[in-house]
Amino acid sequence: MNYNLKLTNNDGFQWSESHGIHLKGYCYINGKYSDNEEVLAYFSDINSKNEFFKLLNQVNGCFSIVAEIDGNLIAISDMMRSFPLYFAEKNGALYIRDEATEIINVTGFKKINHTALIDYLHFECVMYNDTLVNGINQISAMHYIYLEKGKETPEIGKYMTIYNAKYSIKDKSTAEKKLDSVFEDASVRLVASLKGRTAAVSLSGGVDSRACLMMLKSAGYNNVICYTYGVTKSPDTEVAEKVAGLMGYKYVFIPYDRNLWKKAYKDEYTLTFIKKSHNLSAIAHMESHFIIRRLLKEKIVPDDSVFFTGHVGVMAKSHFEEDREYTKEELVETYWKYYGKLYSLRGKRKKHYSERLSGYIGHKESYSRLDAETAYENAGYGMCRSKHLINSHRQFEINGCEWRLPLMDYEIMSAFNSMDPSVRDENKNFFTEYIINRTGREIREALFSKSIFTKVIKNLRNPVYSIMRPWKFLTLGYKACLLPVFPIRQYRFMRRFYSYCALQEIKLIKEWYDLRD
Repeated sequence: MNYNLKLTNNDGFQWSESHGIHLKGYCYINGKYSDNEEVLAYFSDINSKNEFFKLLNQVNGCFSIVAEIDGNLIAISDMMRSFPLYFAEKNGALYIRDEATEIINVTGFKKINHTALIDYLHFECVMYNDTLVNGINQISAMHYIYLEKGKETPEIGKYMTIYNAKYSIKDKSTAEKKLDSVFEDASVRLVASLKGRTAAVSLSGGVDSRACLMMLKSAGYNNVICYTYGVTKSPDTEVAEKVAGLMGYKYVFIPYDRNLWKKAYKDEYTLTFIKKSHNLSAIAHMESHFIIRRLLKEKIVPDDSVFFTGHVGVMAKSHFEEDREYTKEELVETYWKYYGKLYSLRGKRKKHYSERLSGYIGHKESYSRLDAETAYENAGYGMCRSKHLINSHRQFEINGCEWRLPLMDYEIMSAFNSMDPSVRDENKNFFTEYIINRTGREIREALFSKSIFTKVIKNLRNPVYSIMRPWKFLTLGYKACLLPVFPIRQYRFMRRFYSYCALQEIKLIKEWYDLRD
């Protein structure tokens, strides 16, 4: 089998190539930032697949790499599938592209994958290496595809595991010292990767984006602009503005514009964004792409800004609080509770997804707490987080900007992996307390100033209810008049809202590519 490689998506990040090695993204080697030329030189002398993976073990960051070695080909996706790679086999050739639409053009495959479509409507993304089109696949997070010269079929496998709980840290004091060390190192390499450019940090009312600011502040980086969007004078925006001021950073607020939302599926920019980010794999994030365009168009942030998001790894408390044996059924139900979007898990659906998830969680009858945590987190990263979550970053790329995921640094995540659940569960605000203690008492007061009353007011003022027409309420949910008041109703409504968006995008994709059932 021969291979046909074509990498053309240079939005935001550019593909670099040298000696048959193709690289896109940003990398840290042996704990330090390395520019693309240094990374390409690092891999330049490899002669085999084993040598490649041995070197890859020392690489951290967000990237995709394709290596052509003496007629052989290796293509890998990092732990978050940061820059998707797609492949298809036809007429004795393996086609590899960085956009799924290019595969459609070259193969002519247009039949919908109905199993993947059902997964997509449940989880907002497809599972495993599927796409919404039969015959077109993708390289999943932490996986590779290897085609050896002269062989008729490619080898597909997993080269790393993002979560392998060992629980070597048993107390809070040791955990904090470990975090001090890894955050210090991560901050230095993060700032080095910016090369003096403006860090545009999405600042919410939570603690994750505060952690990004902590890293920049501790490294002495001052070229920072914080931005928040949404409802004017909401609790989150008030907290964000106060925190930015206390840390000495510029702050801007962009209010939601009802007219922009009403034109959501008619605006050419939005349609381009959906097409770029969807990639036959996951629903496009429709929350803030208008905001990013406005920040750049109105020169609120420089054109070469690097956007920061506070997406986190395994820093929250354990999903399995009791130290006991867990059944496979409990594991599937826990996963569904967190990631399932539209339907309840029962009957045939329960049996179907128990089997579908087996590829991530295994076929064991029972799991220790450690095994349950490991299986759950690996499933979460391998499926939803590395598809639906990472797709939100296409909004930066289509505007020509790079992005960073500071808290997805592998060494930071490994530090949390090593903590016994009791460290996080018995100190339920462990991560919050840690960040606050490193940023000052005033930050603490700002973060905890939100009351239950202000959260209720925020729900009442949520703009999504004001822009949804009555017929959409009937389509998406029930008892809509109660949704703004009761959080449970609000959550159920939002699940149906996202499912509605998924259906709309499916219609668009079918029209664009003339897909057939």
